[in-house]
Amino acid sequence: MCGIAGAFSPEGIDPGVLPAMGDALQHRGPDGEGYLLHGASNPARVHRSRDFGRGEAVSAGFAHRRLTIIDLTEASDQPMLDPSGDFALAYNGELYNYVELGEELEEAGRPARTSGDTEVVLNAYAEWGPACLERMVGMWAFAILDLRRRVVFLAVDRFGIKPLYYTLANGALYFGSEIKALLTVPGVEPEPNESVVRRFLLTGRVDQTADTFFSGIHRLPAAQHVSIPLDEPVAQPRPQRYWSYPSTTFDGSREEAAAEFKRRFQESIRVHLRSDVPVGTCLSGGLDSSAIVCVADELRRDGVVPSYAHHGFGYLPDDPAVSERRYMEEVVGRTGIDMTYVQPTPERFRSALLDVVRQQDEPFGSTSIAAQWFVFEAAHRSRLKVMLDGQGADEVLGGYHGYFASIGLAHLRAGRRLAYARFNRQYKKRLGEPVMPREMARFHLAQAGQELPPPQVTPELAGAELMTSELQQRCEPDDIALPDFRSINDILEGHAAHLGLPSLLRFEDRNSMAHSIEARVPFLDHRLVEFAFSLPGDYKVKGLDTKHVLRSAMRGTLPEAIRSRQDKIGFRAEPTVTWELAARERESLLSNRTSFEESWFDPNALEALLDGAGRSDASEFMLWRVLNTKLWLRTFFGEGQGALDG
Repeated sequence: MCGIAGAFSPEGIDPGVLPAMGDALQHRGPDGEGYLLHGASNPARVHRSRDFGRGEAVSAGFAHRRLTIIDLTEASDQPMLDPSGDFALAYNGELYNYVELGEELEEAGRPARTSGDTEVVLNAYAEWGPACLERMVGMWAFAILDLRRRVVFLAVDRFGIKPLYYTLANGALYFGSEIKALLTVPGVEPEPNESVVRRFLLTGRVDQTADTFFSGIHRLPAAQHVSIPLDEPVAQPRPQRYWSYPSTTFDGSREEAAAEFKRRFQESIRVHLRSDVPVGTCLSGGLDSSAIVCVADELRRDGVVPSYAHHGFGYLPDDPAVSERRYMEEVVGRTGIDMTYVQPTPERFRSALLDVVRQQDEPFGSTSIAAQWFVFEAAHRSRLKVMLDGQGADEVLGGYHGYFASIGLAHLRAGRRLAYARFNRQYKKRLGEPVMPREMARFHLAQAGQELPPPQVTPELAGAELMTSELQQRCEPDDIALPDFRSINDILEGHAAHLGLPSLLRFEDRNSMAHSIEARVPFLDHRLVEFAFSLPGDYKVKGLDTKHVLRSAMRGTLPEAIRSRQDKIGFRAEPTVTWELAARERESLLSNRTSFEESWFDPNALEALLDGAGRSDASEFMLWRVLNTKLWLRTFFGEGQGALDG
């Protein structure tokens, strides 16, 4: 796991930008640095220090910061050139099937000189070109200088676990693992992207598209690659998709599905444990992280993976009502895992928020992201470099209770009245209220099979009431629109591809890499995901039973108290954190310290929210979005260096 950056243009680039871009990513790779330069009259060459000629003509350059995980020797340092000198690689990620793929490449006449996965990625591209992506199992964002095809090839993994951002400036294209690397380049001076900010303030949704909070800076979307000619004027890239969610249907029984799911999950855990350094796990006590730890323990007991002390890290909130310690202790008792409980003080929590904002580069939906920060911070103090985490399971297998309303709506939109009535009856019996308000259900029953009108933006919607009237007038229906889901699998694909998972993976990447830790997500092995999406929807959400196939697969593996639990907490921060921070920094929060705040926020409406008697989850999320946006603006576009009291 590493940090990569680079630039290229047939008009030439200033190689002096590369060290600064790399320095901005030092936290991603503190174990080493390297640079690659290529010019029209000079062959591609690698420099292991920044002592290279600034005056020479260079058309392409890579910077790399290394975090050593597999093959700890200098032989796997990057950027890496292949023996022919025709291909050069800057790579961030892990190729979990590098052993098997390396054997296949050796048979094809490309033997490895190292014991790491980096050379396998390079050889795979040299052998198969862009089609190599179809053979790869893992997470990645990489750049290849391909002097045979005369292109720079950029690619990210199927789910965007590892990020890659790019922008055009100075007649060149610049790319990097994080936005902050691009902001070091002279001439890259983006404005805030108001349309993305509006969507965040209204709904809390982020990372839905290739657009970022910075105008002109884009992310390379999941499962896409792009080839950019070296010899033509740089133009806006046009990425191509190389993988999509499957549409095939599994025709076996529920029992057969559970058995096959467990087999594939065990294989995912097996390859995700490949490492030349110790591996730990983020353990919340929920179904997903507990399944990872317990399956890993089974594999060790069976001798499938090496046996060593496994370390877990769990977050403990101050409020015992939302603490999952009792469930974590169930896993500790079952597996003997070495457990660290992380409980930051409220003051430490507040003081860390600015660090989290800076590392995330863009606003995020709630203070729970800061709770995750402390887990990785504790793992770093314990000198761990690799952590497994359960991201992706909820989106792939249907784990969020919020999906219930979407499932009810999907029944209504598809005209399945009896299915809706049955589902609504189950929901009301368990929770004492209908799955959605009666007026909404009647409306969608009347509209079933017809084109639905777009949702209207009103001052009552989410964060609109805190906006200036001018910003409200610029709101558009697309700011809040949701896809027309008609099935459970529609809902899950929508959230996995756009609505939820991309943002969670961004939070995970920044929080872990800020502490020089590689976070691995075994629920997102694409072979497991493809199988999960081949299952009928009710194999995953059976009535109100979430993640049904996982629960069935984990019978006898998980403690029963965890396997059968229906509540969901996770790394949850106390809502009082936001209110207390806002109260302490009231004067600064109500002021508008940047021109963008002046244009976007109504201080009178914000003051009314702060002084209001009623506090709810909705109002806390609304307040956090404004607070977070102000912190972000002052960090990147103001002189207050991000501090509310600055």
